[in-house]
Amino acid sequence: MEISPDTRILYDWNGWQLNATIAFNWTIMALMTFGSWAITARLSQGETVSRWQILLEVIVTTIRDQIDEVGAEDSSR
Repeated sequence: MEISPDTRILYDWNGWQLNATIAFNWTIMALMTFGSWAITARLSQGETVSRWQILLEVIVTTIRDQIDEVGAEDSSR
């Protein structure tokens, strides 16, 4: 027996089917979009920055450094 969210149909209309995989993917994309907006909405420049902004900058810098190590092109683009 195969366990797959593709087999679970959540909505069917005139031959168009919405399965669980598509619904889960769109839900995750919406959560990531809202989360990134919420995280970056209050970024500031200057001498006083929040701890969350410092954490976000550390994460982005770490990812950029890892891309630089394995890639041949500049990761700043």
